[in-house]
Amino acid sequence: MQVGWESVGTFGRTFRDILGESPTGMRRRLKGEVGFLELVPYCFISAAERPHLKIAVSEKRRRIKGDSREE
Repeated sequence: MQVGWESVGTFGRTFRDILGESPTGMRRRLKGEVGFLELVPYCFISAAERPHLKIAVSEKRRRIKGDSREE
């Protein structure tokens, strides 16, 4: 809710689609990793780990359904 999503399920599914793991899985994995990355701003780290997507997952789903209007 704090990041702007009204549905926890939709957030979790989109998070998995983009990052390849659940929010809980990522928290568990990162909790054990301590090191120099603590000095790097989180937005840089998340951008580096993000797959190279040209459009958002939700946009892809909308196009698959046949709604091709541009925003």
